[in-house]
Amino acid sequence: MSATMDAIYGLAVSIGVVGLVTDSMVKLAPPPVTADFFEVAEVRADRDGNTAAIWVDREIHRAIYMTASVRVMQPTPRGMQQVCIADGPTILYRPEAVMPQPVDLGWWTWGHCPILPDGRTVIETTWTPRDPALEPVTVEVTVE
Repeated sequence: MSATMDAIYGLAVSIGVVGLVTDSMVKLAPPPVTADFFEVAEVRADRDGNTAAIWVDREIHRAIYMTASVRVMQPTPRGMQQVCIADGPTILYRPEAVMPQPVDLGWWTWGHCPILPDGRTVIETTWTPRDPALEPVTVEVTVE
């Protein structure tokens, strides 16, 4: 009986040690950040008639569900005035996804804001992860 009790005790100690090590490792590991999944290096835009040609240099490292929103704004004496806003659906961004280059403003805004206003215009894009623990990514580009 003593050998059985020793074996049970040894198993219990082993489980406790494994649990302690696992708990310690989880606490030491940094929480994930958006850049672990998705990064935007640059968004570039040029006026192309009454729209904009937009190039996006982005990297999807791991699959992530996100929504994107785009605001088209123009400067006024009182500050930036929103001309148009477009909210996209939640989609799964995958590492193997290839984006066409360039895209026009209509494509970029899901058809909501196809026309670029005359004059200096700012296009702000925000990608928001579905996971609330991850921070949104916002990028602005100015078109003259």
